[in-house]
Amino acid sequence: MSPLNNDSGNFQAPPAAWWTPLPDNKVSCQLCPLQCTLKINQHGPCETRFNSEGQMKPLHYGQIVAAATDPIEKKPLYHFHPGSFITSVAAPGCNLHCRFCQNHNISQGKNAGRNTESVSVQDVIDVAFQDNSVGIAFTYSEPLVWFEFVRDCAAEAKQKGLKTVLVTNGFLNPEPLAEILPFIDAANIDLKAMDNDFYRKICKAELQPVLKAIRQFHDAGVHLELTNLLIPGHNDSPEEIDKLVDFIADLNPQIPLHFSAYHPAWKMQAPATPVSTMKRVREQAAVKLPWVYLGNVPGETGRDTLCPQCNLTAILRTGFKAKVNLAAEAHCPGCGFNFPIVS
Repeated sequence: MSPLNNDSGNFQAPPAAWWTPLPDNKVSCQLCPLQCTLKINQHGPCETRFNSEGQMKPLHYGQIVAAATDPIEKKPLYHFHPGSFITSVAAPGCNLHCRFCQNHNISQGKNAGRNTESVSVQDVIDVAFQDNSVGIAFTYSEPLVWFEFVRDCAAEAKQKGLKTVLVTNGFLNPEPLAEILPFIDAANIDLKAMDNDFYRKICKAELQPVLKAIRQFHDAGVHLELTNLLIPGHNDSPEEIDKLVDFIADLNPQIPLHFSAYHPAWKMQAPATPVSTMKRVREQAAVKLPWVYLGNVPGETGRDTLCPQCNLTAILRTGFKAKVNLAAEAHCPGCGFNFPIVS
């Protein structure tokens, strides 16, 4: 990725969105379902919002903690411009506190991502064009609580002809989500489990707002893919997988589902997910879902996109590299099957 130019980073952040004033100079955040009440000089638990003298302030507007040019398959997005590259940016913070967070160094706590770089919306857009990216992905940490900058950057990027992508936990209230969705082309949502106790105990959140957001993304016409990190003994039972698969099948069976293998990280030290479990859940999900993929497993098992009619390998994936073998408008070159792929 080309270096981000911070010469234009000295600017005034806009007012925070989605909050209300309360008595005694307190403020109520309306951005996500936690709806935190903050006293003066108090940070939200997401570490992205702050009560400054009775006014909510966004802490990280124009602050980048991580940036790279990634294969779009790394998001993972397998059915959205396969084989392309995308400019990826992140700010510190997250409104979930998943015990297994693999990016906890930039997402969790007051010291997360202390080394940030100031950039403008135009800086990020310029880098995307310099790197010949298909667009901009807001990723690594939680982009939806970086709301104001993501909204402004995505809106400008869309006007400039760039694609916009969210890699998100989906834990946002419907009203702010409705504000930002017109500027979003694709999203991968991390659906962590179909059990509310899992969300409460492991992630400090709730399941139903995530399911509602997934439906909202889908109904808005955003290209949608889902990821489920399989943690042994927590969310990998056959009954849990059935719930997950049934939810997706009822919404839209063409939504790609990515099962990702867990490895011990941060506060969770459960054993890593066995390859046998990954293969078992893929077989189980494939009964109802045609597009089921595996990630974080040795070799290339479960990564390719095969034609369901003639079994031709339409997209061959090695690591995060993709060799695309599709005819015009995402048709199979062997039999003409039309893949549900945005290309």
